[in-house]
Amino acid sequence: MDPLSENTSSAGSRQRRLQPVLDWIDAHPDGDLRLETLSALVAVSPFHFHRLFKAWTGIALHRYIRLSRLRRASYQLAYRPLSVMQVALDNGYQSPEAFAREFRRDTGQSPSAFRHAPDWLSWNRSFRLFSERSLHMSAVFAEPQLIAFPATRIACMSHLGDPALIGQTIQRFIAWRKKHHLHPSRYATLNILYNDPDTVAAQDFRLDLAVPLDADPGEGADGIHLQTIPAGRCAKLLITGREQDLYAGLDWLYRTWLPASGQQLRDFPLFVERIRFFPDVPEHQSEFAVYLPLQD
Repeated sequence: MDPLSENTSSAGSRQRRLQPVLDWIDAHPDGDLRLETLSALVAVSPFHFHRLFKAWTGIALHRYIRLSRLRRASYQLAYRPLSVMQVALDNGYQSPEAFAREFRRDTGQSPSAFRHAPDWLSWNRSFRLFSERSLHMSAVFAEPQLIAFPATRIACMSHLGDPALIGQTIQRFIAWRKKHHLHPSRYATLNILYNDPDTVAAQDFRLDLAVPLDADPGEGADGIHLQTIPAGRCAKLLITGREQDLYAGLDWLYRTWLPASGQQLRDFPLFVERIRFFPDVPEHQSEFAVYLPLQD
């Protein structure tokens, strides 16, 4: 039986069977992405695979590969100190000129211009595919652990407004961390999630980027404010996957786990520790720890 048969598999089943292809593309941007290699991952004839891929994802395979490479390149340009040449090679381009042509075609900016002043609104329109949760839903969620979270002093930078512009805040936050030598290998990276970008008006969206700090770096400097995550019980859910998997996990906590658990929510926002980061690891290997505050 064809493992991707339209007649014998549900949409969810087909998507799970397609996931090895998406993960391979994610993990090997500079590797073997030939049609024959990708189709072999799911045991489908190359004569049919490219059509099946487009039918189920809504995008041609070659375009998906290009956008996947360019999206990773965008993160490296904006958030990592790599040369344009290194970014091009890391993402499967034979020359910086070839990379620059494709990057400009899909973003409207040269790689150098994007590095210095990213147009995040245009970028989000170009890469909307990768923010749609329906394409990647491979995560399976284990029972969360109930823990006592200690009172934790944090230094925060708030992003207020359109979620599409959060890249600007992330860049400022990374610059502040570098200035104060707060490397993620020694200082955890936390997000305080005040509301849901899917259900709140863009102008009302808020998310805080934070690091735990015992010392005071100077409140107000560089847009930083200090606050404390209060001590209390939390449900801790570990997630490995893409950003879409993280949000699927949040939905699962509220929709499925919480009603069945008998637990009551505490008056403090959900928060997340980002343990392993894209683009330092393939996006499907990103790691998150979600903390849902609960009443004692």
